[in-house]
Amino acid sequence: MVSSKSIDTTVFTNKSDEELNKKVTIKEFVLEKLDDIFRDSLPIDTLRELPRPYVYVFGFLTRAIVIIVFILFFMLSYYDTVKQTFISVDSNAGNCEMVDRPLTGSFYATYSGYWEGEAEFQSNEASYYFTFANLQFFYHPYENFKLLLLAFQKEYLVAIGNQGYNQTLTTNLLYWMNYYYIFNTMFDTQQTFQFTGTPSAVFNAFFYQLSLSSNMGVCSAILPSTYNSYSATLSTTISISDFLQYDCELIVSPNYLGYTSNVLGQTKLVFNLDYNSFTTAVATNEGIVVYDYLTTLKGTTEYYTFNNVTYKVLLKADRRYAGMIPIVCIENITDTAYNTISNYPITKYCFIYLRSINATANSLLPLLQSIAIPVFNHYEQCYCMNGVSYSSSNITNSCN
Repeated sequence: MVSSKSIDTTVFTNKSDEELNKKVTIKEFVLEKLDDIFRDSLPIDTLRELPRPYVYVFGFLTRAIVIIVFILFFMLSYYDTVKQTFISVDSNAGNCEMVDRPLTGSFYATYSGYWEGEAEFQSNEASYYFTFANLQFFYHPYENFKLLLLAFQKEYLVAIGNQGYNQTLTTNLLYWMNYYYIFNTMFDTQQTFQFTGTPSAVFNAFFYQLSLSSNMGVCSAILPSTYNSYSATLSTTISISDFLQYDCELIVSPNYLGYTSNVLGQTKLVFNLDYNSFTTAVATNEGIVVYDYLTTLKGTTEYYTFNNVTYKVLLKADRRYAGMIPIVCIENITDTAYNTISNYPITKYCFIYLRSINATANSLLPLLQSIAIPVFNHYEQCYCMNGVSYSSSNITNSCN
């Protein structure tokens, strides 16, 4: 049998006596450990197997390449970070500069020069309404913006204000409700100016009195009315029997108000006056609204010839009034500066409808039978309560 001590001796005495008796200094021990660490940290396994001199040469070369690549990427990243631009609402977010951006939106402004959003702005004093679309200037935007407004004020607003001293209240109200101006700026963008008056507010009266009259007589039927301030529409309803009983058909044919004799059960006539359409037509005829500003409804243009004169008939609307009843405009395309027919001096004129438009009609011709010339007949004093005025010298004094 072999004792456990023999086994222990065999296990721990497998090294030669020379190795066991060899003394290792601290310096050699440290260098050996550093050599092991250096080899283990090499990125390529093949380098670890090389002799010591080559290991150091290629090892340091590899590390130098890694350090150079790191510094290179660090510098590129730093350069990109320094040159990076961003938008911030905080002026202390970095080396900041003012950045101009296009102005888009609608804003009210007062006569005193205060804009909506400023502390001094009072909504009840707002006189002007601007709609900006991608408005921008490359150089000195604030100064150029002021110059733009000053030029507009000098060229247009001052002229309108001076005219107002010699115009009737009706004309001034038409400017207040319907005038607007479109001017083009950089990048072919359109900016719009208008006053803050609207037909829905101007015609929102305490009471209304409707009457029908002409040089043929007076309709004495009672015409109750209701006003919708949202759509700026005045409506009245009258029964067919009352319309015929009080000789109202002498003033206007019931057919113009939508009556059809072959329709059974029709007992009432409904008359709607859209003030958005009414004022737009009047302002266009008086040159307050630029004719080309109006939007032409697609598929509504037709041509008619009367006494060798060709007219273009089309439906138009003011883009500012959503849902307004379109107005019908007639253009004389035969008369030109070189071919004037004195008997037909009308070049452009717009009318209003007396009844609702049938959008499914295949032609505008039936609709033309229910149009009327829109006028304000109370430019001056009018004695409507005393009956019909037959003044032929001044139509503005007429109650027709």
